[in-house]
Amino acid sequence: MNKSLLAGWCLVVAVACSFAACGGGDTTDLFPELPDGVEGDLRFVDQGTELATPPDGGGKDQTPGFDVDVSIPDTGIDLVYPDVEDPDVPTFELPLDVSVEVEPTLCAEDGGFGCDCESNDDCNSGWCVETPGGYMCSQTCVEECPEGWTCTLVQDPPDTVGVCMSAHPTLCNPCAKNQECQGTVVGLQVLCVDMGGQGSYCGGDCSDDGNACPAGYACDEVTSVDGTEGLQCVPTAGICLCSPLAIELSLATDCHIENEFGLCEGEKICEEEGLSDCSAGEPAPETCNGEDDDCNGVADDDLIQEECQVINQYGACPGTVLCVGGQPLCQGKEAAAETCDGLDNDCDALTDEDFGDCDQDGISDCIETDDDADGWPDDLDNCPCFQNPAQTNFDFDEQGDACDPDDDNDGSADDQDCAPLNSAVYPGVPEECNGADDDCDELVDEGYLDTDQDGQADCVDLDDDGDASPDTLDNCPNLPNEDQLDTDFDGQGDVCDPDDDADGYPDDNDCDPLDKNVHEGAAELCDCKDNNCNGTADEGFTDTDGDGIADCCEDDTDGDGVPNGLDNCPFDANADQLNTDGDLSGDACDPDDDNDGVVDELDCNPTEVKAYPNAPEICDGVDNDCDGVVDNAFPDHDEDGMANCVDPDDDGDGVADQVDLCPFFPDPLQLDTDGDGFGNACDGDDDGDGDFDLTDCEPLNPQVNHDATEFCNGKDDDCDNKVDEEGAGGCIPLFPDVDEDGFGQDGGDKCLCFTEPPYTSFQGGDCNDNSDAQNPLIPEVCNGVDDDCDGEVDSEDSAGCVDYFSDVDEDGFGVLGVGKKCLCDPEAPFTAQEVGDCGPDDPEVFPGNMEVCDDLDNDCNGAVDDVDNGNCIKFYMDDDEDGFGVDDDSFCGCDPKPAMGYTALEPGDCNDSDPAINPGAEEACGDMLDNDCNGLKEENCVPSAVSPGFVSAGGVQEGGNFKASYGLGVYAASQQLSTGAGATAQVGLMCTSVNE
Repeated sequence: MNKSLLAGWCLVVAVACSFAACGGGDTTDLFPELPDGVEGDLRFVDQGTELATPPDGGGKDQTPGFDVDVSIPDTGIDLVYPDVEDPDVPTFELPLDVSVEVEPTLCAEDGGFGCDCESNDDCNSGWCVETPGGYMCSQTCVEECPEGWTCTLVQDPPDTVGVCMSAHPTLCNPCAKNQECQGTVVGLQVLCVDMGGQGSYCGGDCSDDGNACPAGYACDEVTSVDGTEGLQCVPTAGICLCSPLAIELSLATDCHIENEFGLCEGEKICEEEGLSDCSAGEPAPETCNGEDDDCNGVADDDLIQEECQVINQYGACPGTVLCVGGQPLCQGKEAAAETCDGLDNDCDALTDEDFGDCDQDGISDCIETDDDADGWPDDLDNCPCFQNPAQTNFDFDEQGDACDPDDDNDGSADDQDCAPLNSAVYPGVPEECNGADDDCDELVDEGYLDTDQDGQADCVDLDDDGDASPDTLDNCPNLPNEDQLDTDFDGQGDVCDPDDDADGYPDDNDCDPLDKNVHEGAAELCDCKDNNCNGTADEGFTDTDGDGIADCCEDDTDGDGVPNGLDNCPFDANADQLNTDGDLSGDACDPDDDNDGVVDELDCNPTEVKAYPNAPEICDGVDNDCDGVVDNAFPDHDEDGMANCVDPDDDGDGVADQVDLCPFFPDPLQLDTDGDGFGNACDGDDDGDGDFDLTDCEPLNPQVNHDATEFCNGKDDDCDNKVDEEGAGGCIPLFPDVDEDGFGQDGGDKCLCFTEPPYTSFQGGDCNDNSDAQNPLIPEVCNGVDDDCDGEVDSEDSAGCVDYFSDVDEDGFGVLGVGKKCLCDPEAPFTAQEVGDCGPDDPEVFPGNMEVCDDLDNDCNGAVDDVDNGNCIKFYMDDDEDGFGVDDDSFCGCDPKPAMGYTALEPGDCNDSDPAINPGAEEACGDMLDNDCNGLKEENCVPSAVSPGFVSAGGVQEGGNFKASYGLGVYAASQQLSTGAGATAQVGLMCTSVNE
């Protein structure tokens, strides 16, 4: 097989193999070597499988599913199509001794059609053209080209030249704008189709003016990257693969990865291995790390304001985590020891919790004069910790009721007393019939009679039988009778009256004890009652319909279901109430139903008033004169025996006259193109466009006539023999687009039905048509150029902008949530890129500043004057409080700690237990101590007299302006040393030399 096969074409022949036998998804070589006489590659490829490279090493990876051109001699070979949806991939069952010649359709000779090329010189035709598989030799054409190619005019008349061009040369190429997809076939609208996160890829025009889509592609209505809509070929699998040409050109497309956290942009590139993965990162929630986690162009933005704890030895106070320099910083007040001041000093959600709060108002008792908040000062309140503004004191003792355990002083505590304010009621007292629970046993008047069992004894119950009628008004006070019914009005209610109707017959023997007209021996009346109690009502009275009910007791005497007052024949049953002549009598009892003067038994049509013997004949479909002939002597257009006056279809075309568009012209199809109510069979202008059918170039199309407006539709709408001329209705304003960025320059546009270079842009607005990096869709970037052509350069929120926060004190830090703009360059006061300034008006207060002792939180960490060793004040341990401390025992802070002894600002005390010894003291002579802590003793001391004596030990001491030899031993008491100030001391020291 020739190595120049176009990508996307395949040649598949399977020998002695069916789909069921060979399986699916693999490419199977049936023979390691072809049988004698068989030419070509014999391989079975299941539908949807990518073909491997042919054995000769040439060609491209193929995708099955396209038609192939196979020539098979007439040798009795059976073509067997497997039971699959696509019969374009057959299985050929061949005997092994049959020769099959495979005729390739491309690159039959060097430089011929379909062969690879680099320039026109490589091709016999002189045309090297772009295809998805790379550049290939083409051929000239007049109209027809092989499948997948289209004949394109490349030279205008009179020397017209057409060349076969790939129908969709850029199909599935990665792209960024429509112009990159235009290809070599002019007159087509090829769009750069946005496929979401996968990127954007070239489609193929498959409209009426375009070309059919190849296998594996569908013709869908899509929207391009610039918003243009059109019919384009798109892959049915939803993903584009790189063609050889796309790989050769390293074409790329923008892509993105999007999730609930944001959208990260990247790029996909056609490489040797195919289309690369999207280089975008995975969007993640923004965290304080100095990085743009959610890919919105700003690092550490829109962070959730998390709470934190500022902790010290007194507790933990709530703070807010601020992100400063990519690091979280907890900022808030510090806890302090709880004091009785109405504040929550230690941040434990309790205020003065150790000091009591009687009224629970959040204010401690220690700072209130009315602890229970009842309006009475504590010193006058009879219950200072229990609210009792009325100061009630039922038993007049020293305790108010609010805090008195026995308010009525009856000896029973309130929590056991059912009436704590009634000294006559308490557990154990005798019960009385008074409607009260005297003994607190939860029973009232127990032991006393209660007729209606309502829990209220009769002695206090005003309605003993409980029928809601007071005993004084009840006509049966001991028997419940809520209705108080008294039929005979004798003052005794029915429930306790033995003869309710007072007819002399007791209720037990009376068949109707409430009707005095009904009893044994009473006279029978026609009143629908059994007056004499014999079991039969109204006997002896008339019953017309025989239903057992006397006429005097029913409203339908004939029993036809119609009440007598509405019945037109009340004594003749006629449920339908038919009354042909509309008089007062229904037909059932009317001798002349149609009231035509002829009684029914002599009338040939007794219910038709226009029909009777010798009546005048009229055209109404009735035998008016009773001669047996209907509508005699009246016209009948279709001669169907029915006169026109009563015939619903005069022309006999099956369409009723009342809806027939041409009632006298048979027209069963009822065509009425213009809908004017006249069918085409009788209309001289069928489409109703004003042009008579004889002169209208499209007599059945109302949109086409001599007065119509030309539209972009491929038709001659105005019958002027011109199609889709400039300015036609529906034309598209096309702008000249020199830089081919999809936007044209305003002005100079034409309204065309199709693009004509340079009029290729559907929209204007390009502020620089010589640069494809400037147009309304280009995002504004911080580069000193008006990228998006909105008239502003490097506007706020441009790509690459930086969030600048308001920094009034110009210390380099702003305040979170107070004034922020994303700018290309700072603009006062928006100059800070960091937030967290806790002193926005003080340039000496900002995160990271050195903390100094000034009662300010210089570094904004939530603590004031928390200095470190680099900028604190050293306080030395000074036990003897002489103002000098010990060198190796110090505390570094802003304030001394007297309680711990760190009070001295000066070190150097060589004896911190003696306030007379420190670097500021004067040296004393004769005490053998280093009083001034300079490392010397008795310096500058002069002896008053020198006497020899016994020296048991000694040495030499130098310092200052003296040199002394001394010895330890016993000397006379008169031995003295004198300082320059004249002070003397008697010591056992002998001075042997002095240097003044």
